[in-house]
This record gives sequence, C-alpha cells and structure tokens, in this order.
Amino acid sequence: MRRGQKVTYITERAVFRLRDDDTVELVEIAPGIDVHKQVLDLIDFDVRVADDLKEMDSRIFTDEPMGHRPR
Repeated sequence: MRRGQKVTYITERAVFRLRDDDTVELVEIAPGIDVHKQVLDLIDFDVRVADDLKEMDSRIFTDEPMGHRPR
C-alpha cells in the first residue's frame, strides 16, 4: 500500500481487498459458500463486506477449459 500497489488476498473461498483506510473488504465469495458460517465466523479480524459482493466465476472450480483463447 505504501508503494501505491493494490493488495488482494485470494483464498479458495473468498477474495479480499486491502482498502486505503487499512480495512479488509470481502469482495467475492465462492459459489455455494455460506459467507457467515464458512468465512466471516472463522476469521479473527474485522472485515467489511462490499456493498456489491460478487460471486467468483464458477469455472475456476472445474477442470474444464474456461473458454479463453490464446492471443
């Protein structure tokens, strides 16, 4: 953050962003995950949930190609 870089934490369940005010914001959740029971209740620090919380693309959890083509 001090270098002006964005900080993102990615887990198998969720994506968090470090905000400019040093708070952590939950911005994406994996499909089928209960945000309270399987994420928020299990961490021991305060997390702000984004107003526009999104679901992670379900294709990243499969062994199938995601449909991207080589450049």
